[in-house]
Amino acid sequence: MTNAKENDVHVPGWPESRPAIWWIAVLSALPVVTALLSFRVDGEFAFWQLIARQFWLPSQLFEIATIVFALSRGCDVQKEWAGLGGKVKSLAALWLLSILLATTFAETPNTAVLSLISWTIHSLFAVSALFLLRRWRSSSQGYRGNITIMFADAMPIGSTAFVSLMVIFMVMVGISSDYDWVSSLPGFTHIRHSGYFLMPAIALSTGMIASHEGKRRHLHLVLLAINFGFAIWIGSRGPLMAYFGVLAAAVLLFAMMRNARTIGTITLALAGGAILSQAIPTPDHSSFNAVARFEGSNSQSADKLSSGRTEIWRDTWRGVLEQPVLGHGGNQFRLQVPAAKETYNHPHNSVLQFAYEWGLFGAAAMLCLLALLGGRLVRFTFAYPRQNLALFLAASSMALFSLIDGVFYYNLPIMLFLICAFGILAQTEPDSKQ
Repeated sequence: MTNAKENDVHVPGWPESRPAIWWIAVLSALPVVTALLSFRVDGEFAFWQLIARQFWLPSQLFEIATIVFALSRGCDVQKEWAGLGGKVKSLAALWLLSILLATTFAETPNTAVLSLISWTIHSLFAVSALFLLRRWRSSSQGYRGNITIMFADAMPIGSTAFVSLMVIFMVMVGISSDYDWVSSLPGFTHIRHSGYFLMPAIALSTGMIASHEGKRRHLHLVLLAINFGFAIWIGSRGPLMAYFGVLAAAVLLFAMMRNARTIGTITLALAGGAILSQAIPTPDHSSFNAVARFEGSNSQSADKLSSGRTEIWRDTWRGVLEQPVLGHGGNQFRLQVPAAKETYNHPHNSVLQFAYEWGLFGAAAMLCLLALLGGRLVRFTFAYPRQNLALFLAASSMALFSLIDGVFYYNLPIMLFLICAFGILAQTEPDSKQ
């Protein structure tokens, strides 16, 4: 394979490639699966449907299935731990100790234990996903069969399938009906939760437009327009702010983002999505249409402009200072923070979320781990921009989005972030024969 052309790629043998294809397909379809499990036109969901919506159960089950599959393929957690650098080991150990102490001394330990279990699963999933992505990685610099490029194609397609399902649902119900469009749509407990996967889909398509030519670029032009349009339509401002912030930085950092054809294609897709979002009828509710929400925010106070976030952040910080060392434990936020009003599960800011749940030491450990990871992602993306740009834009957009929403609280966005970040590591580490 050393003499392979750039567009050729080593595709693993069929027994190995088939699991990779299925893994990517199921992962990308999770938003649709979650929606189908709770597809009720009348909005009266059964208990199991509420569980699927509120805890995003399919994504948690997918994590567990990935862990089991990786172990069956030879993943050794102890060996993976031994292979970590000393700095990473120390930070990981501090984080683990912090989350254990926070859970032990939590005011409501039963809900804190659920959070501990979820983060344990996330951690094991991270190890398992990295193992599998390394196993399935390309052995040349080509792209046709590359597992991470497969993901960058499939995930926006899955997101578009979810958008299509929502359109079908709305047509069935009737857009002018008095249906509770905000909190009774299938899939998630609030319509803007779909922003957690719409935004990485938008970022992936942007990166694929910049780094590829021909049919793939045309495909992602359409996918970007649809997902971007729906993100505007549902009134989700946070993902758009994070996306445009990362997009501006990427244009400055990467030459391929400044290519005239790339800029023209991305602009065309975004303009098409914006027009589409305004052309589709919107329910008579102030939560919809991000353009209208931005226009109506000029005369609002800081609390209203931020949808109550500033009040939540103030109350969360007070809570952090009450337990700065041990933290309060997971899943305590809505029970203890007055501004949460027994409704919000997280403070809409990852730094405050970590500090409130695990204390300042646990939060510092996690943020340092993320900083170390971010440094490697930047380095590898500069080294292999065509291969890694899409994943980098998605991971960095989600990280920025986490500062104003719960990206690192729910299963699915945590999982998507890990795959984007570790996909870069798995494909471009020094021993990947590139």
